[in-house]
This record gives sequence, C-alpha cells and structure tokens, in this order.
Amino acid sequence: MAEPVKTLIMRAIVETVEAIPIIGSVKRNPPTSPKRETAIFPAVYVYDDTESKVNNNRYSKNTFPVQIETYFLADEEDASEQAELVDSEIYKAILVAPAVLALVNKIAPEEGNTVSRQFLDEFTGALISRYVVVYQHKYGDPTDQMK
Repeated sequence: MAEPVKTLIMRAIVETVEAIPIIGSVKRNPPTSPKRETAIFPAVYVYDDTESKVNNNRYSKNTFPVQIETYFLADEEDASEQAELVDSEIYKAILVAPAVLALVNKIAPEEGNTVSRQFLDEFTGALISRYVVVYQHKYGDPTDQMK
C-alpha cells in the first residue's frame, strides 16, 4: 500500500536529523518534556502543524510548518552553545538532504521568528526551530507525487 507523500517527507526529515552524529535521540511527535533520567540528550522532536491545501487543476499544492524542538541539559556550562550547534547542524542537513529535496517543492526556515530558546526549569532548555514545507500530490490522491 502506498504511503502519503507527507508521511514520506516527515520520515525523510526525521532520518536526516537522526544521521547527525551529535544528536542523542529523535522522535516524530509533539514533545512532552524529556525525562532527565532516561532521555538521551540532546533530544530532538520533529512534528508537523496545520496543513493548507490549494487545488491547482490536476494537483494539490500543500504547505505545512515543521517544528523541530531540541532539548538540552541547561545546567552544563556550554549548554547554549551546544544547543546552537545542534540547531545549525539540523539547519544545514535538512535544507540540502537529497531524500527531503526529492519529495518537496521547497523547504525553508519560517519567516519571522524562526528560532526561539526556552528554559523549562533549571536543568532543561529547549531550542525551537520552524521550517515551512511546500509539496504537491495528485488532486484526490495524496500518495501520488505527480513529479
């Protein structure tokens, strides 16, 4: 059974992020704060948000944001620098990954506030990045890329 193009895109993004050596773990779902005792840091969560669809004759042009949240141990001396390094490696990887580019029309950082940093408590921080993905599929068949 064929899989939807969006599923293939998300899988390609996750696999690209997993291949980055400095990343501890990757999950494809909205995060709950990782448990300090069991999580492998830096822990990265990749998930999509609301999708918009536009009918262009025989194909559907779709746009959706992808949010990538990197959780790190905030009590380490160089925590902020490590989080920025992970974020920059993710940025470099997904914008040029052949597996991702083969499935999308465009992937780019979201305009405006694309990266934010939050400290959840004295031990854990998060760096949140957003990207916008544009892709297409045959109108009425989300498994056919029409490329």
